[in-house]
Amino acid sequence: MQIFELNCRLTCRLVLLLIICLFLGACGSPDVSDEERSYWASMTVEDAFEVTRDIDVTMDLDCNDDGNPNDPEPFTNVFADITITVSDTGLPIRVESYTVDFLPLQSVDDFGNPIMPPSLTSYPGPMLDSDSIDTGTSYTISGITVMTFDTKDEYLNKWSGLNWVSLYTISVTLSIVDEEGGRFSLVVNEQVNLSFYDNC
Repeated sequence: MQIFELNCRLTCRLVLLLIICLFLGACGSPDVSDEERSYWASMTVEDAFEVTRDIDVTMDLDCNDDGNPNDPEPFTNVFADITITVSDTGLPIRVESYTVDFLPLQSVDDFGNPIMPPSLTSYPGPMLDSDSIDTGTSYTISGITVMTFDTKDEYLNKWSGLNWVSLYTISVTLSIVDEEGGRFSLVVNEQVNLSFYDNC
């Protein structure tokens, strides 16, 4: 009889514990993964007025090779268009600002040896404040500066004379606020190649 009562008590406690766990799991507050399922972004990169992943880090001043530096190649900051999508279950949001990081990736030199490109500094572009992006819609923020002339110069100064292709991930972190005042970050990445590209 005592064994039966002990088994009943243990069974009841286990059932109660299971119910509590299920309740907490169902009622837990949303985490970052919930936000990531409701909001996502993609990015295209533009250099020298072209959508590309090949970033030119040096400017040729004489495109027609006549010895007179009066016809330079197109040479610009690097810009990005970022398209943000809000799912049918996501709250309307607004992008307040962004930051950019350059993540060096293992590359190879002209001899096929693995190399790690140098770290680069991100010089901040202007602050963003996008229009409201409604539930179930997409919105493109155009012309975000993701690499300035200063960053290109830094790359040249650190690897002067080396013309192999260096791989980087441009990582843009968007600071977002939803219509209820909740704040979170959304990260979007694009891999690019830095080298001496001829855009003449």
